[in-house]
Amino acid sequence: MNTVVLKASVQQKQAMMAHYDRYRQDSKNPYIEAFFKLTGASLSIYTSGKVVFQGEMAEQEARLWGYEPESSEQTTNPGQNLPMIGTDEVGNGSYFGGLAVVASFVRPEDHAFLKSLGVDDSKKMTDQKICRIAPL
Repeated sequence: MNTVVLKASVQQKQAMMAHYDRYRQDSKNPYIEAFFKLTGASLSIYTSGKVVFQGEMAEQEARLWGYEPESSEQTTNPGQNLPMIGTDEVGNGSYFGGLAVVASFVRPEDHAFLKSLGVDDSKKMTDQKICRIAPL
């Protein structure tokens, strides 16, 4: 799945919402201002001003709003566009009582989307930020 992330002004967000109004769907995510399910793509407009296009037609839709694909020249370090696997744990069963372990696998095409949400190394994230990104 292709993902394109843009930063939009208030005026651009309003124009997008008007343009895609007939494709609007409800979203339970409190940080999504508007969500649209298009043919071949979905569009999430976040309260932060970020706009995320996902799906096979993501680039084509994003081009309508000024997106220009990167050139074919390699601009990132080798290995940055590879799948990532990570684990983390919290607690100590013998002392605190509970131990939680989490593992994840992230595909390269999901990197930009997760970055747009603010996902980062867990040591760099506050509890408040984690709860905002993934409310229980």
